[in-house]
Amino acid sequence: MSKTFTGGYLCGAVRYEGSGYPVIAGHCHCTDCRKASGTGHGSHMGMMEDAFSVSGEVNFFDAPADSGNIVSRGIYPNCASAIYSKY
Repeated sequence: MSKTFTGGYLCGAVRYEGSGYPVIAGHCHCTDCRKASGTGHGSHMGMMEDAFSVSGEVNFFDAPADSGNIVSRGIYPNCASAIYSKY
């Protein structure tokens, strides 16, 4: 895997960039991840916050995860698509 990656939302209104290697990567099968993705899982890659940047408008809402910890989910406000989360 490359040490730098870029991506973003389909329309280009939100872009992100990460540098360094992910701390963790995997698939989550919790109810929220299944609903947000419309599939049987959500694919995630965990980065240190200082190695990740986002441009564009993202609204956050907080909700408890299955663990009881609070997850701040970043949503593109135009269509409510999930972009990224902060734990």
